[in-house]
Amino acid sequence: MPPATAKIRLWGRNNSINVQKVIWACEELGVAYERVDAGGAFGGTDSDAYRAMNPNGLVPVIRDGEQVIWESNAIVRYLFAAYAPASGTGLHYPTDARVRAIEEQWMDWQATDFWPTMRPIFKGLIRKEDGIHATQIADATDATEARLAILNAQLEKAAFVAGKRFTMADIPVGLTVARWLKLPVDHKRHQHVESWFDAIRSRPAFRSVDIPLT
Repeated sequence: MPPATAKIRLWGRNNSINVQKVIWACEELGVAYERVDAGGAFGGTDSDAYRAMNPNGLVPVIRDGEQVIWESNAIVRYLFAAYAPASGTGLHYPTDARVRAIEEQWMDWQATDFWPTMRPIFKGLIRKEDGIHATQIADATDATEARLAILNAQLEKAAFVAGKRFTMADIPVGLTVARWLKLPVDHKRHQHVESWFDAIRSRPAFRSVDIPLT
């Protein structure tokens, strides 16, 4: 539960994977935040006031003082850059461009390849959206397994997504794997993914986003 005196205001519903990235990052860093339900059944994202913050009308959005930021992975990067150094958590935002690029490439892979590949399964089986057929779900399942094989190969070489320790990259990738494991489909075994996921889901901050799929 965030402290009563919140520093950051976060707009978004807690069942959104993109909002969960921000929640998890705040919890890891000990950043006080206040979350305002928005998007989905809560609406509010088409108002003029909201569009002034995010012209896309999507969640999440944060306001930190006078700074407004949208796009979930950008927000996670901002939080680590702004708050990790003084957090006392041992977490970091890499100043070395080469190290940072490795973390960011996995974050961007999650957003542009891994999650979009899986999303038809989620929309068809959890959200029950019209127009998504069994063949699409089967194809998306096969494609997702191919991405998990890529991740498994990386985690065979490293304890965490970007290296030897937990970083901001583990948050978006970890949430995507968490969703995959909760989907009612057959799952192949990926030994190194499973070991890594056991490690990250044992982190206290993960409890704030470990909720049923809706």
